[in-house]
Amino acid sequence: MNVSLPGDMVEFVEHEVSQGGYGSSSEVIREVLRLLRREKAQQAEKLAILRREISIGVEAADAGRGGQRLMPISYAAVPGRAQIRRSSLDHQYWERATDQRMPL
Repeated sequence: MNVSLPGDMVEFVEHEVSQGGYGSSSEVIREVLRLLRREKAQQAEKLAILRREISIGVEAADAGRGGQRLMPISYAAVPGRAQIRRSSLDHQYWERATDQRMPL
């Protein structure tokens, strides 16, 4: 496989190799791909949690249960992305619901 990179990326890869952290440019690229894979998996997990929480909120609203635990959603101009408007109470609930801090 051949990969073409712009000059600034070539310089970055060469710099990483010259600093001794990697034995070759291939090692740098492999590490970058591992990081990308991990990031995409984390994004997918965050999206799954968000979808689950939205589903719980919709079910609660349909059943007449609601209150401050529901997070209002507005869809952004970018398809497939949602922006969450959170009050401090919503933010605290989100952290408890996911058991971790997850920027959206």
